[in-house]
This record gives sequence, C-alpha cells and structure tokens, in this order.
Amino acid sequence: MFFYFIVLFSFLWYEKKLVDRMVSTIHNTAARDTLMNREEKNRNLKNAIIETSRELLLTQGYKVTTIRQITEKAGVTTGSLYHFFRNKEDIFIHIASDLLTEFVLVTDSILGRNDYSPLKYAFMVALELKVIEISDILAESFLFGYSSWQILEYTLPLFTEESRKFFHPYNKKFTYQDYYLRALALRTMRIGFIVERIHKGNIDYNEKCRFIITTSMNLFNVPNNIINRSITKALKLINERDIELYGIKITEK
Repeated sequence: MFFYFIVLFSFLWYEKKLVDRMVSTIHNTAARDTLMNREEKNRNLKNAIIETSRELLLTQGYKVTTIRQITEKAGVTTGSLYHFFRNKEDIFIHIASDLLTEFVLVTDSILGRNDYSPLKYAFMVALELKVIEISDILAESFLFGYSSWQILEYTLPLFTEESRKFFHPYNKKFTYQDYYLRALALRTMRIGFIVERIHKGNIDYNEKCRFIITTSMNLFNVPNNIINRSITKALKLINERDIELYGIKITEK
C-alpha cells in the first residue's frame, strides 16, 4: 500500500510539473506573439507615416506640409507620430535617405553601379539640376535638403566619400578633410543656384550645368579636356534618354 501511494504521488507530481510547463510555454508563446504583433504594428505605423510624408513632400513641398496633414492622411494619431519622430524635419531625414537611394539607382541604371568616372559625376549633377529646373516643388524640397543641418549632417559624409571615389585618381595626396571641405563648399554653391531658380530662374540650364560641373571638377584637379568631354556627354544623355525620377518624367525622347 505504501508503495502504491509513493507511485501515485510521483505520478501526480510529474503530471503537475508537465502541466506547469505547458502553461508556461503557452504564456511565453502568447507573450512572444503579442510582442511580435506590437513590433509589426509599430513598423506598419512608421512606414505609413514615412510613405504619406514622402507623397506630400513630392506633391506639395516641405513648407506646405504639416504634421496635421501627415497624421490625417496616414490615419495615425499625433502621439503615434511623435513616438517615432521628433518633428517634421526628423521625418524628412528618413525620406531624404530613400530619395537619395532612388537617385543613385537611376544613375546606376544608366552608367553602371561601379562607375566612378567624371562622366557619371557630371551626369548626376546635370540630372539634379534638371529635376530642379522642371519642378518648383522639387526645387523647394532640394533647397530644404541642402539648408537643413540635420539632413546635411547625414548626407555630407556620404558626399565626401563619393567625392573621394570619383576624384582620388587626380588627388593622391588628398586627406578626408580635403574632400570634406570641397563637398561642403559645393553644397553651399548649390543653395545659391537653387534660390536663384526659385525666385528668378534667369540662368539657362546648359550654362548652369557647365558652370557648376566645371567649378566642381576644378576643385578636384580634373583636367579641362576631361571636364569638357564629360559635360558634353552628360548633357547628351539627359536629352536622349527616357528618365523617370520621383514619379515624374524628367526627360523624354
């Protein structure tokens, strides 16, 4: 009889442990599923805010776009927006990254991903100036991007490294600081031309391209014959290729 009770007690104890383990597993699974659902919900909310903000930026510009417009169009609360972003400028820093990626993909599709020739540099400048030339909204958005220190703090190191890749063959002794200073100066020059485009727009597109590209490449000691050849080919590509960027037709055959 005593042996029977020992066996029964052992069985009940083991069964309790098994049930406790199953309950714990269920709770852990439920908690993990809840966490994953919360993370997915947060990710969807953040993406909705970014996508809505991008749409508003490209259709009406940065200045006109308000937090209220973003929350109403995205279907989120103001509290949710400020959970992910500090302010409107912070939102557009995330968008700037996407816009820069899209710009690079377009240029890569035409001249190749690993091409760091003066021609590609000239084409990128000419394409940017073409975007600014044909769209008041994008001109204003580019001006904001170049004027915002928060965005510049993110993009300037990228532009500095890109400058090094493009022009290192002509500047073997340049330091990072040499490239950084020139990248900063060129960003400042762009601001002046964008402001002129927005308020007056009296400078011919081709003249503007030639001046900015020549000035840029002179800073990096590129020979004049290469500069002139690169500008001519870049403008020809702009005029002859079908290019779509940011949802609009930049050039058409």
